[in-house]
Amino acid sequence: VSDADAEDSFCRLLSEGLTKKGNLLIEKSKSDVVPFIALEGKEWDSYVESLKESMQKNIRRRRKKLGAEFKARFVKTEDASRLREDFQAFMTLHGKRSGTVGRRDKFSLKAYRLFHQRLARKLVKQNRLHLSFLELNGERVASQYGFEYGGRLFAYQTGFDPKYKQWGVFQVLFGHIVEECCGRG
Repeated sequence: VSDADAEDSFCRLLSEGLTKKGNLLIEKSKSDVVPFIALEGKEWDSYVESLKESMQKNIRRRRKKLGAEFKARFVKTEDASRLREDFQAFMTLHGKRSGTVGRRDKFSLKAYRLFHQRLARKLVKQNRLHLSFLELNGERVASQYGFEYGGRLFAYQTGFDPKYKQWGVFQVLFGHIVEECCGRG
C-alpha cells in the first residue's frame, strides 16, 4: 500500500493482521513527497512578499525586462481542438531543455510519449489538464505540463528554449501560473 500513513490506526491493524495470519513481511518506508506551494487564502502580492527578498526582486525584474523587450503572452490549452499541436510544442520545448542538462528526453521513448498523449486527451476532457506556455513575440519559449486534482495543481514536466534562458522564461511562466492560482482562490 502506498500513500498510507504507517502510524494510522487502520494501517497498524491491517499490518498486524497480515503479519500474524499470513506470515507476510511488511516493509515500511517513506517515499518522495510531491512538493507543493500552499496558496489557500493568498493573493499574488502577499505570496511574493512571503518570498526571500532576492526572489522578490528577481520576479519583478524578469517580468519588467521581458515586458520591455518582447510582446509576452501566456497561453493555456483549454480545449481538445488545440491539444495535439500544443502537446507537440510542449514536447519540443521539453526536449530542448533536457538536452541542456544532459538528461535523456523521456518523451523520446514511444511508450512514455503515447501514455502522456492519451492521458492529456482524457484530462482535457475532464477540465483537469494544465498545459501552459509563455510566448515571446509569438514564439513559444517555455512550457509547463501538469494536472489539477483535488483543488491542487501538480506540475509534472517543464520545458523551455535554452536560447531564452538568460531571460528566466520558465521562472516568469511559473510565476504567472502561481499568480493565476492565487486569483482562483
